[in-house]
Amino acid sequence: MSNRQERRKQERISKKESNPAQNKMELKMNLLQPWSVPIMRTELPPYVLDGMIELTDDMIADENTPSHGDSLAGQIKTELTVDIERLKKYNLDKFFDTMIKQFVIYAKTQQTPYDAEIKKETWLTQIVSMWVVSQQPNEYNPLHHHTECQISAVMYLKVPKFLPSEKEHRQHDDGSITFISNAEGSLDPYDDLDMSRFEDAVYVATITNQQVLTDLANWGLLLNQLLGPPNTDNIRRLEIDDVNATVAVDANNDGITDQIGGVDVFETIKKKQVTITIRQGSIEERFRRLFLAGV
Repeated sequence: MSNRQERRKQERISKKESNPAQNKMELKMNLLQPWSVPIMRTELPPYVLDGMIELTDDMIADENTPSHGDSLAGQIKTELTVDIERLKKYNLDKFFDTMIKQFVIYAKTQQTPYDAEIKKETWLTQIVSMWVVSQQPNEYNPLHHHTECQISAVMYLKVPKFLPSEKEHRQHDDGSITFISNAEGSLDPYDDLDMSRFEDAVYVATITNQQVLTDLANWGLLLNQLLGPPNTDNIRRLEIDDVNATVAVDANNDGITDQIGGVDVFETIKKKQVTITIRQGSIEERFRRLFLAGV
């Protein structure tokens, strides 16, 4: 180990010993769920941010750091593989392991809020891969999805200054991350899905989409548990429609509608409207949610 690396290691150890907050910290986390896929957002503690910047700076400076570019979609020169073992040397592995487990617990609790056993379970997680992207002017990442994993995460270590946007009401678009739901395909195969017939072999045989079949079995069983077996006049149906929706513009995601000259800004966008109809006897309820069009 070089003198520089040894000195940095000793500095980290000294900081950790003098700052017990690194071993026990309080983080503010938001669980966002604009569609059925939950997203957890938090801010890196200073020691994690500093440690990751130091780790990645060392990687970029080392000509022998292996490239990860062959596995990625980006048109970017510097995409380097992070050796997971190096996280331990920088005292970062426990933080990421804890964050992954917390996300799993939050997501499972959201899925089944009355299951008290979720927090008592021992959740086994593993970081399969990690890489650093050092993106420069004229380089970009196209729309893509991450394979060979069930959970994906991104952290921002260094952010450059941006030129002013050409559109006054969309100052925060450049450099923002956009999540696209339902990466496995369209919502259209779910149209006219009859969840009361999830055990009807003839009906099930007419469905060719494997994900729809899996969801039909899960949702049909769940409704049976909550409402009991359906009668002939019951309805448990899911419908998909294309609609235009007028939505408030909130380019920087601060929860406040953008304004121009003191007037709220709205825009019309295409959406997929999902309608779930449940009828039990004389009682009928409809539940609707809008999703991004094209997914």
